[in-house]
Amino acid sequence: MSEPDDFDPMVVLEEEARAVAQFFGVKACDVAAQMIAQRVATRLAGQEVYFSKSKFKRTREQAAMRAQFTGDNLHEVARMFGKSTRQARRIVFSQTKTLKK
Repeated sequence: MSEPDDFDPMVVLEEEARAVAQFFGVKACDVAAQMIAQRVATRLAGQEVYFSKSKFKRTREQAAMRAQFTGDNLHEVARMFGKSTRQARRIVFSQTKTLKK
């Protein structure tokens, strides 16, 4: 039994690549989308790939926390996102450490 195209990872990848290409005004967005999908398929061929919904949510939340942090409002940011001050500090400063390396 085959899956509908909505669940075919290559179709999804190509559709999303096309949407990004169109957003950025790429004239040959269909060709760009096909090339991106083919390159990803070639690089990941034979591997099982899993995209966790919670990781994407966590990544977006952490980016939002960093954006809200002004340098002197750690307690407010922690409260805003339902985190302890210690958790907020770890999240807010983790990006800074990575950039310094």
